[in-house]
Amino acid sequence: MRQYAFTHEFGHAVGLKHNNDPGVASVMRDDKIVASSNMPQPIDKSHIIEKYGK
Repeated sequence: MRQYAFTHEFGHAVGLKHNNDPGVASVMRDDKIVASSNMPQPIDKSHIIEKYGK
């Protein structure tokens, strides 16, 4: 739980918003915690690349 919270809040620190899209694994979900999503998921990484580039 702590790792998820840290990773989620770090996501906010780098500019990510909540992502509660159905069927999407994202550490930025705020509607449920998925233990397997403790690390940034592909969708989170793509949002960071969109925001800052490679």
